[in-house]
Amino acid sequence: MALLVGCALHPRTERAAVQPDLPAPRAGESEMAVESAWWRVLGVPSVDALVARADQHNLDLIGRAATLRQAEAMARLAAAPRLPSLNFAVSSTAQPYTPFVLPLPGADQDPDTEAQLSAQAQFNLAYEADLFGRVRSGASAAGLDAAAAAFDLKAMHLLVAAQVVEWSLSVFEGREQLALLATNEQLQRRQLGFVSERLRAGLASLLEVRQQEELIATTVAQRPLLENQVALAGRKLALLTGDHAAVPRLPDGAELPKLPPPWTAAISASFVHRRPDVASAFARIHAADHRLAAAIAGRLPSLRFSAAAGLGDVAE
Repeated sequence: MALLVGCALHPRTERAAVQPDLPAPRAGESEMAVESAWWRVLGVPSVDALVARADQHNLDLIGRAATLRQAEAMARLAAAPRLPSLNFAVSSTAQPYTPFVLPLPGADQDPDTEAQLSAQAQFNLAYEADLFGRVRSGASAAGLDAAAAAFDLKAMHLLVAAQVVEWSLSVFEGREQLALLATNEQLQRRQLGFVSERLRAGLASLLEVRQQEELIATTVAQRPLLENQVALAGRKLALLTGDHAAVPRLPDGAELPKLPPPWTAAISASFVHRRPDVASAFARIHAADHRLAAAIAGRLPSLRFSAAAGLGDVAE
């Protein structure tokens, strides 16, 4: 029996040696905030606040977190058959009956109806000996599914943060272009005044005035497009942060933040394994491998132990 319990019908593959030693995946918000707070290099507190709000109110993150909780519950459920199960049931019934009475001359022939009560209690104890590792492989597969869900949550966190930073930079870009457009319009109107003075002095033609007015009109026509760009970025940020107010929250600042110097050091090829989407794919591959082992073991006989005990009583 001990030899059967220790045997493995399908040897499960291990990850490649190139994989660096990584800590166990956890989906805690504190860990994600420490590991993936890359946007803080911008030095814009309002962007940090928008990312923090998206962590709490983004619908995609909320859905991923619910999927993770479901996967963790399924992992606990898959591991439950490794322990004995105990069922306890109690039942009671009440049945009216009329006792048999011999008829006597001159006596009342309508006997009273009585009730008979019965109660039962039953205990059932069951246990399956995991001879070929079917239950163990199924529990391992469910645990790997939960790990993959944790990596998916972390990947979604990085994606949402990147989108928040992208649209925040779009807001900064639109504001800076609006400021530049206002400066150009002011200079062009000043130039129009100079051309008009030259026209009155006979040093310029009416064509030059009309050309300068056309240039001003072209510059002014660009303002609604830039304002719409800022408004669109604000609506995107509102959608990402779960804030559907009439006036979306926009990051403070009118200039693009200064970027840090580019990365110049070398990056190892094994660094790709730190990507949460890659780690999630690895976890799902190994989960499928464990399910294959469970399916192979499920084709073989199983050994189950069961015991039952009950108590009963009848009262009138």
